[in-house]
Order: sequence, then structure tokens, then C-alpha cells
Amino acid sequence: MTSRRRRPRGSRLFALYVLASLVPISVIGAVAVREATNAGSEFGLDWGRAQAAVIEQMAVAPALRSADLSLGLTRLERDHLQSATDLAIFNGTVAHLRLRSFTGTVAFSDDGSVAPSVPVNDPAFQTAAAGRTDVRVIKNTPPSPDVVRVMQPVIAASNGQATGVLEVYLPYDVIATKVQARTKDEVASLALSLIGLFAILALISWWTTRALRQSAASHEYESLHDSLTGLPNRELFRRTAEEALKRGRHGSREQWC
Repeated sequence: MTSRRRRPRGSRLFALYVLASLVPISVIGAVAVREATNAGSEFGLDWGRAQAAVIEQMAVAPALRSADLSLGLTRLERDHLQSATDLAIFNGTVAHLRLRSFTGTVAFSDDGSVAPSVPVNDPAFQTAAAGRTDVRVIKNTPPSPDVVRVMQPVIAASNGQATGVLEVYLPYDVIATKVQARTKDEVASLALSLIGLFAILALISWWTTRALRQSAASHEYESLHDSLTGLPNRELFRRTAEEALKRGRHGSREQWC
């Protein structure tokens, strides 16, 4: 009778252990998923930065001979830039490209436009003019697709000097695909780790409650039986007698009723 009454109590204790371990694991999982998403976004920006660096080093810098883009480009420089950017745009790796002087004038544009899109006083332009790279996702209104805009200094291969600012727009859907794939892999790996951790905690909780039930049962048996002979002692006799009397009184009341 006593062991049967304690099993549900032990089951409830085990359920509480499981719930108590599930709550922090869920919180950890939510935070980790958010961090993985942020890491995926950072990966996308880093990928865009790397793409723009390759374009600058392999296509733009080798074509430049001028030390000052505000003076314009020679026909040979323009032809080289047009050939390199046409191939990149045809392959879909570049959506738009502009080469600007430090004063903001457009020295070269893949589509021939001369109107600057980013003002000279914009922090992104100032960052690139100071020798650092600025990269961010530009959200466009549909049907125009979103792009990753990278603005970075241009170093002419002929003299190794900074000559202007390269303004590159990369298709975001290509980067987004890579970000989603990376984030999906990280979330899946994280989920498996958390499931494994939860299984370990649940096993520990089950083992702990089982040990507690066995210890409680052992202590109760020892309190009701003689340690030498194993026979029931006076305490067990007293409890048995009290239960019998209670049953007898309850039966008498039911009979009179």
C-alpha cells in the first residue's frame, strides 16, 4: 500500500525535474537560434565584402592608371573597366557598379549614369574615403530586388595609392541563399545538441527520483521491521491495528446508515 502511494509522487517529481530542465534549455535554444541568425547575417555581409574586394583587386585596380579620378579616365581605362564589369554583371555576380572620386563625381558607371546615388556627406561614403569598407543590406521596394551595397577605397595597381571609392551593389538573393543554408545547418546542429542535453538531464532526473523512491522504501521497511529477524515490529503492528480499527468504524457507520 505504501509503495503504491509513493510511485505517483515520484512520477510527479520526475515530471517537475523534466519541466525544470526544459525551461532553461528552451531559453538557451531561443538565444542560440537568435545568435545563429545574427551570425548568418554577419556571414552574408562578410561574403559581400569579400566579393567586392575581389572585384576591386581583380577587375578595377588593374585597369586604373590615373592617380586622381576627379580628372576622369582615359579611353583605355574605361574600356578595361567596361569589359570587366560587363562580364561580372552578365554572370549575375554584380547588380551595379560605380567608380567615384573622393569629391563624389562618378568617373565610371556600368550603365553610363553619372548621378551619384550616395552623397559625399553620407557616413558610408566617408568611411570608404577614409580607407575603410562599409557594407550593408539595402532594402528596395518590390519589384526591385534587395541588394548588398559595398563601398570601399580603390587602390590603383599602377602606383598603390588610393584613387577613389568603389560603389558595388551585389544581388542579395545569392547571399541570402548562402545565409539561409548556413543558418539552417547551425540551427539543426544546435537542436541536436540541445535534444541530447535534455535527454541526459531527463535520464539523470529519472535516476535521481528512482534512487529517492528506493531509499524512501528502504527506510520505511527498516522502520517497520526488525533489523535482525526481518519480522514486523511494533510500529507496523500499531499501524495495521489502527487501519483495521478505521475500516471497522467506517464499515459500522455504513451499516447503520
